[in-house]
Amino acid sequence: MKKLCTKATGIIVIFIVLIFASIQAMALPDDTVAIGSKAFTIEALIHNVTGIQEALDMADGKCYYNLLGVTTGYVGLFDNKPMTALQKKELGAITLIDYDKALKKFTTTNYTDFDTVETSGDGLTRFTPANVNQTVKFNFDDNKYSANLTLTELSRGQEALTKLKQFSNHNDTPEQGKEYILAKFKFDLVKSSEQYDLSSVYFDLISDTWKEYDWVYIYIPSGSSIRANMYEGASHEGYVAFICDVSDKKPVINFERDYEGKGGAWFKAY
Repeated sequence: MKKLCTKATGIIVIFIVLIFASIQAMALPDDTVAIGSKAFTIEALIHNVTGIQEALDMADGKCYYNLLGVTTGYVGLFDNKPMTALQKKELGAITLIDYDKALKKFTTTNYTDFDTVETSGDGLTRFTPANVNQTVKFNFDDNKYSANLTLTELSRGQEALTKLKQFSNHNDTPEQGKEYILAKFKFDLVKSSEQYDLSSVYFDLISDTWKEYDWVYIYIPSGSSIRANMYEGASHEGYVAFICDVSDKKPVINFERDYEGKGGAWFKAY
């Protein structure tokens, strides 16, 4: 079945785009194809979204599509049979990848299931992490600084590895059972009486069992790195990278927690 799914990469894109072309006037941006735990909108597909092959490899044949005006709900990509309630339940949480034509970038939205958008927290505690594209406003270092922090881009697994290899071939493939997480943050320094040195060392990855991952050196060039020397009013955007367990379903990223492990800003890394 994995081999069948692998061969379907090009078929999926061509199949969906051809159908979309025949009903384009209907302008249905919520049309999607679900591949395992990922769902891709038509806009994402026609803008050559990455990650399809990885999703197919992990899907174990669980591939479905839903096109308004063509199908009634989700149907199987290979057998064209309506998706059952049991199949929906088996898939569980879904990450929807879309393409924002105005911003010219891909966006993600997490769903707890096919019908429910996952709620976001305020990003101020490890129990209420923020979503991608959600801005967290917070103070840190005994209220010495105030900042706004936004997770603007998140990738994991093969997609993250591909990007890191583009940065440098010295970024090796992680050992078996491990994978990269690559996150892009936008940092706005709202209040500071002195220079603040923004660095990746202030970002930590915490597992879904609340264990901090060891810091690992991963090369990101200066033009793309989060590292920057800033004064009040400055803004900077750049990448930080981590290595996590493949089995870790819901890790979180923290920035500038205190010595008691509290405070700072918290984000979902899933």
